[in-house]
Amino acid sequence: MINYFNRLLVIRLAIIKTAVGLVFIWGAPAAVAAEALVVDGYLSTEFNDNIGFAERQNDQESDWVASTGLRVSRNIVLPGRTAIQLVGAADYRQFREFDDLNRLALSAAARYVWQPGLDYTSPWFDLVAEVRDENFRDSDIREGVALVAGFSTGQRLTDRLEIVSTYRYTDFDPDEGEIFDTGQHRLMSRVELKMPFDGVIYAAASLVSGDLVSSGSGEPTIIAAAAELGPDKALRTSAWQLDGVSREIELGFSLPMAERFSLDVSVAHTDATATSSIDYRQNRVQATLLSRF
Repeated sequence: MINYFNRLLVIRLAIIKTAVGLVFIWGAPAAVAAEALVVDGYLSTEFNDNIGFAERQNDQESDWVASTGLRVSRNIVLPGRTAIQLVGAADYRQFREFDDLNRLALSAAARYVWQPGLDYTSPWFDLVAEVRDENFRDSDIREGVALVAGFSTGQRLTDRLEIVSTYRYTDFDPDEGEIFDTGQHRLMSRVELKMPFDGVIYAAASLVSGDLVSSGSGEPTIIAAAAELGPDKALRTSAWQLDGVSREIELGFSLPMAERFSLDVSVAHTDATATSSIDYRQNRVQATLLSRF
């Protein structure tokens, strides 16, 4: 059963957080400058060849996923070459076949950014905290609240080349069961190269360690190694949690389409190794239309 008290608590926290941010902006000294609200939206389609992250080929299920979302942000410029960004977002994902996995996610985040130098190639650093509430059409074991914290650093190496390194820790607290009660550490590096025709090509590599969740038929090896095991009604099979490491590589490009629109196309491959050398693989292809209002 959906825990409505958790939902209301998260929504209220997001409202309070936004209100505190606005009070801070309005009551701030003259040295603090608040920029106008920025609203971004997107429409996306994705093909995923292993949505349950299954090990055996007979258990792997593929599906098409359509996504849309809105992101509202405000930047607050502070003294000392620092800034705070407040963000609220809503994202909806709909699956063509496995529609019990349709998901609505509401999130609130704060980001503190510092760039010590004034020149173009000066590195920047940030701290990020986010709370995200996830609701599914009919998958109670996946519903819950995620808390995310981390930091990043980035630098423009030239006027066309930029590199960003990121660390995130995500703790997910499900409303029901323990299978999706997970904690994960993620390290990521991303390189962006601006092309002469205003497009951007990028490459990203991620390393994730911690709790991995997979669905499929539970073999004796998996049953013996699983920290948690139970039914997964959304995928009409079983699900389990194992300790492991996953590696992801993503390649993509982004092209401006008009004054306020851009098109992003990417491919990603994930390879994971869990307890007892149990391996998982997943491939995704995604096209996204982004807009700034």
